Amino acid sequence: MALLGLPHPILLGMVGGLGELVPMVGPIAAGLIAVPLAFLILPLWVGIASVVFFLVLSIVEANVIVPKVMQAHVGLPPFFTIVAVLAGATLYGVIGALLTLPLAAAARVYLQRLVVPAIQKK
Repeated sequence: MALLGLPHPILLGMVGGLGELVPMVGPIAAGLIAVPLAFLILPLWVGIASVVFFLVLSIVEANVIVPKVMQAHVGLPPFFTIVAVLAGATLYGVIGALLTLPLAAAARVYLQRLVVPAIQKK
């Protein structure tokens, strides 16, 4: 944002960082503030560039970064991570997006420690 000349780039980064508390919300939260600012204050090309930046950032984060980080820390496969977050957000909104991955990880542990050994005994 500093390279595009937007005012208060550190504040915009902080908003994006706080938005990251909910997976995949950071770029949207920062973009909702930065894009209107860019169109109102700066030339048209800066507004268009900021829209493109936030779209690319959101797509890359949602499809590459978040699944890989969740796979490393939670142990869930990337595809399952994306599906779980989307399902939780669709069914229960922001709260669902926040709680989906911990619940999915707990279900995985439950299945691995209790259900799979019970099936293997039979």
